Amino acid sequence: MGVFRWVLIVAPLLALAAFGAPQRSSARAEGAGTATDALSFQVLRDGVVATVRIDMILADRGPAANDRNLRAARQAILARFPDAVVSAPGEVTAAYVLNPYSWPARRAAWGYNAAGGPPGLTGARAALMAATATWSDAGADFRFTGGGVTNAGTGACHGATDGANTVGWAEQADAVLAITCAWYGGGVATEFDMEFDPAWEWTTTVPVRFDLQSVATHEFGHALGLAHSPLGGTVMYASYAGGTTVRSLTDDDLAAVVALYGRAGGVSGATALALSPGANLLTWAASDREPGSLTAGQAGLTAIYAYDAVTGQWLRYVPGASGYVNTLKTLRPGMPYWFLATSAVSLPLQP
Repeated sequence: MGVFRWVLIVAPLLALAAFGAPQRSSARAEGAGTATDALSFQVLRDGVVATVRIDMILADRGPAANDRNLRAARQAILARFPDAVVSAPGEVTAAYVLNPYSWPARRAAWGYNAAGGPPGLTGARAALMAATATWSDAGADFRFTGGGVTNAGTGACHGATDGANTVGWAEQADAVLAITCAWYGGGVATEFDMEFDPAWEWTTTVPVRFDLQSVATHEFGHALGLAHSPLGGTVMYASYAGGTTVRSLTDDDLAAVVALYGRAGGVSGATALALSPGANLLTWAASDREPGSLTAGQAGLTAIYAYDAVTGQWLRYVPGASGYVNTLKTLRPGMPYWFLATSAVSLPLQP
């Protein structure tokens, strides 16, 4: 019999710390006509697949000349590697980060325990309900349910579980506003508890001091399976500045939850997936399908990507690429995929 391991993730939200982070779009595909100062490709050496990344710095000679010179430099470098496989006209990149767990039922019920909350704070449960509604209404195939009053505790943050997802109050260390404690095994979430530190000056209306709904929206993002994003201004950014409200999901936050759970309802009843030039994050709503059968004859489709949250790896399929590059073997119903296209493409859902 195998050993089943429980894994606990405690996700704190620091109050006022400044985190320097690269600014990246939530999804990008380098299109035709765009040159970049970096080049990534795969090569096969002694039976081992290696990824090579080359970064360049060129003399600045103006936008037009820079673009032309970068193109020439990329081609010259690729000529040194005749067996190189460039994965796509560009790699999918994402600022969002997924935790290695999710809720297979695409639902998570929770309850609120007001014990120990700040005296005089009103509207706390309503603020928490609004935070969960933000994620439930994001268009992904996931919903928070419940939200009623409970006497259950937050033992998951103290080494014990009770099978209930509970939001409550407890003192935290230093600058920590709140923590979410998620238990999971084999990528499957089994319980989360959440604690807010009552010592902070929490508010639910104006004037805003430490906005409970903003911080709760962030923490419920952890509860459903998201990690911190390095992109400033997102709900899932790793810090919160007092006196501000961060209640609305950005494109990066939306891409994160859709990447984890797919879109609500998929494209039921549709006969094709309509792609626009660039990166398209869509849910596969048909039966199991080999990517090769989907891309045949579709010149505008350059790559398909999927993110494996359990292994933390990107899987890819690039038409015509070597087998060692194409790690995405099957499109599965209800799962989200990035489809990269250089032109408008209509992909049939059935062979």
